[in-house]
Amino acid sequence: MEEVPDFIREVLSDETLVLTADDDLSVYTPLSELLTSGEFDFDFLPCISQSIAAFHRKSRERIDDASDPVRKRELLAKIFPEPFLASDTPESLQCRAQQLTQADSRSFPNLQEMRALLERSDDNVIHGSLQASSVYLNSTGSKVKVKLANWSGVCVGPVTFDLACLLSDFFLAFYLHESQGEREFVYKLIDGCKRLVEVYLESLSLTPAVEFFHALAGFTGTMILHRILREKPESMQGKPYIEEDALQSGMRLLAGMRNVDSADRLVFIGFALC
Repeated sequence: MEEVPDFIREVLSDETLVLTADDDLSVYTPLSELLTSGEFDFDFLPCISQSIAAFHRKSRERIDDASDPVRKRELLAKIFPEPFLASDTPESLQCRAQQLTQADSRSFPNLQEMRALLERSDDNVIHGSLQASSVYLNSTGSKVKVKLANWSGVCVGPVTFDLACLLSDFFLAFYLHESQGEREFVYKLIDGCKRLVEVYLESLSLTPAVEFFHALAGFTGTMILHRILREKPESMQGKPYIEEDALQSGMRLLAGMRNVDSADRLVFIGFALC
């Protein structure tokens, strides 16, 4: 378990949201494992949203502590590398990404817009790597304790980036389980994406402007592309048809980001529901 910045420990000490080596790690399970296995209990989803909202709310007063230009540059270089398509990206995916970009030329320009938004935003402290592998759960009966790990990327930026990182894992899990014919879990994932956002906003008593949802859709699309083209999730290795479906989802969200004005529209466009 990596070192946690002191100001994060201070800000979240009363929330007990930080997972450290001092915890009994054997009683925690990463959300990524539960999403991949299809064993995630969606009744615990509100606790995750509320925990993320608590982190964002309580850390606002420590923006100066999180304003590290080095970490911000590292995050930008990681998510928006040049070139965006890695040299070791399978040729089939490279071709498909290029075909999709040519079919809708708005997609990659919007990618540059999302980079600019992440770079200039400095009004919130963000986790910076809030994927499902950074969310740990300890459940006892109907109760669950949520802790967040992997704090090395903490910096300032838009909260929509953190939410998008986690949403991208729900999208990837959707295509994985859809390919396995697990319809019940797939439907729960669709509803879970909506609830994740809605409970987060309710927890902060926010009625966001439409730009919030534009950014959330754009960052979610960005992170789906990043995960498929750069990180290459192990659960999707050797399954190019799943990767392509997810790739198209990411491109839809990027291209259609300005058509997203709610959590409902995000899942409607992202999953191509009709």
